[in-house]
Amino acid sequence: MNRTTHHLTASPARHNPLTVALMRAMRTTNEAYPARHHRLSTFALSIVALACAGAIAPAFATCTNSSGSYNAGGGAANCTYTSAIGGLALATSDYGTALGALSTASGDYSSAFGVFSDASGNSSMAAGHNAASQGDFSIAFGNGSFAQGNSSSAFGDASAAIGDNSSAYGTQSQANGTSSSAYGNTSIASGSHSSAYGYLSTASGASSSAVGDSSIASGLNSSAFGVFSTASGVNSNAVGHLSKASGIASNAYGFGSQATGDNSSAMGDSSLASGVTSNAYGSHSSASGAGSNAYGANSSAAGGYSSSFGFYSSASGSYSSAYGHVSTAAGNNSDALGAFSTTLAGAGSSVALGAYSTATTANTVSVGHTTTDIDPSTHSAYSSALTRRIVNVGDGIAASDAATKGQLDLVNTQVSSNTQAITQIDGRVTTIESKIGNLQQNTAQLDYVTVDGKGDGTDKATVISSSRGVAIGSNAKTGGDHGTAIGGDSYAAGPNDTALGGNAKVNADGSTAVGANTAIAATATNAVAMGESASVTAASGTAVGQRASVTAANAVALGQGAVADQANTVSVGSASQQRRVVNVAAGTAATDAVNKGQLDAGVQLAIDQGKAYTNQSVANAGQQLGQFRDQVNDRFRQVDQRMDRLGAMGAASTQMAINAAGATGSGRIAAGVGFQGGKTALSVGYAAPLGTRAHISFGATASGSDASGGIGFGVDL
Repeated sequence: MNRTTHHLTASPARHNPLTVALMRAMRTTNEAYPARHHRLSTFALSIVALACAGAIAPAFATCTNSSGSYNAGGGAANCTYTSAIGGLALATSDYGTALGALSTASGDYSSAFGVFSDASGNSSMAAGHNAASQGDFSIAFGNGSFAQGNSSSAFGDASAAIGDNSSAYGTQSQANGTSSSAYGNTSIASGSHSSAYGYLSTASGASSSAVGDSSIASGLNSSAFGVFSTASGVNSNAVGHLSKASGIASNAYGFGSQATGDNSSAMGDSSLASGVTSNAYGSHSSASGAGSNAYGANSSAAGGYSSSFGFYSSASGSYSSAYGHVSTAAGNNSDALGAFSTTLAGAGSSVALGAYSTATTANTVSVGHTTTDIDPSTHSAYSSALTRRIVNVGDGIAASDAATKGQLDLVNTQVSSNTQAITQIDGRVTTIESKIGNLQQNTAQLDYVTVDGKGDGTDKATVISSSRGVAIGSNAKTGGDHGTAIGGDSYAAGPNDTALGGNAKVNADGSTAVGANTAIAATATNAVAMGESASVTAASGTAVGQRASVTAANAVALGQGAVADQANTVSVGSASQQRRVVNVAAGTAATDAVNKGQLDAGVQLAIDQGKAYTNQSVANAGQQLGQFRDQVNDRFRQVDQRMDRLGAMGAASTQMAINAAGATGSGRIAAGVGFQGGKTALSVGYAAPLGTRAHISFGATASGSDASGGIGFGVDL
């Protein structure tokens, strides 16, 4: 075909003034109201139909290699290599194609296919009834689709791609932001670089992502994954059906999980982290206090900077900690260690140590309970009291140290020795006359003084189906309802178990293990193991400290390497490693621990009472002894000297202990000298810290032929 201009005979309709005016009005309307808003009114269409009725116009081509077609209403192709096919179709740019009644291709290399389609952008394409592609290199497919941004794409009826480089796929989908993407019916991506995937999904924050039906990501750099999930906080993440992350840098993972505090994390079904920098891990767990942590199903940490570990554990006091199944720390700065252990709200700075222990008074350590305390498992008073012996205790040195049974036995021996000496004096006067015999009888009736102190990927985490458990870490597993396993190879076997730490293993129901390689045996129900390689093999046992071990029921092992192998005991060491228990308040009840201050006071009282009674007896006997008075007085002087030596020893020990207290670094060597009744005693000791919480000390005291020594250990709770 030669490249000549062809003039075809035009019908009278081509020059009809009304037709020309209507075509210009339609073009003006298209330019003023693009895409969805460029439809002509029914009235205007009726006018066009009347103007064109019966007018069959040939195609008109005035440009080189342009083409026209005989269609109802006529077509116009006005530029190089253009095509216009359809009634009132219009192609006004080079290489443009308009196919369909009232279609318009005004951009260079543009294509418009369909009734009322409009391709005004260069290299753009509009396909579908009323489709419009305004941006350069834009594509609009579908009835009423609209691609306004450069390099934008709109696919689907009434879809709209407004931003540059944006994409909208699906009926009524909208991609308004620059480089945004909307996939799914009625999905909206309005933030720059945002993405919305799913029916009614919305990504309005810059660089946000919403995946799932009705999901919303409105925060900057936020992500929402799951049906009805919402991520509104900056840098937040919500994963799971109905999950919500509204705090800055917050994370919510699991069905119905909520992370509303800034820098908070909620993981598990219906978990809630509302405190700033809080963490809630486990089904229905809650961390509402600032800096709080709740680990385990139904666990709660409401106090500021509080921590709870275990099923239904609760830490409501500020800086409080609850470890174990149904443990409760209500007092500020209090600690509940053990299943069903409790510190009351008024018991600030207290410690409940061991399963079922209750601390009711501030600044106390409880290792059991009374019949007036409430049993958390029944919500009624205990039917019987629970006491535990504290074993592996070193001899007390300071006045606030706990006294051992060995020290009490030594006091009893010393008092008994004093009494025996007096009895020997009575034996020396057995040959006296009747008056001396009366003195002997009176002297023999002197009472003993006793002190009762007996201290008896491919490695995926696994959660059992429908258990509402939480497993985090390589090969972490839960095997029962509401179980929580956090850490590589951690395992929570039974219902309500909590395992936190690499290779932490819980094999018994209602138990809690915190720390790497901690282990709770299948027989150790309601047990707590805390510290690297701590282990419990008996029911209701509590092991706290690295390699601490409990092998007897209802026992507590406290401290590194501590061993509790006797039922109903509290061990602070082992057979080869004892520790002093320091900073012990004076006991008031019969089951309270006795400190060394009370012990020393008891010794002094026994000495004073013995001396007073003996002196009075001797004074009364002196009136009858006559020539034996000097001998009897000499005997009592020896007793006094012995007592003075003991008193001097006690004073020397006290002075040494005061100077050894508070030792730091490599330790401290301390000495003390005591005086009483002209007697002198020397006491030498050594004290040193072990780590940041423990202290060890030992010492010896001597006066004349009398000597004593001891060793002690203490842990700051």
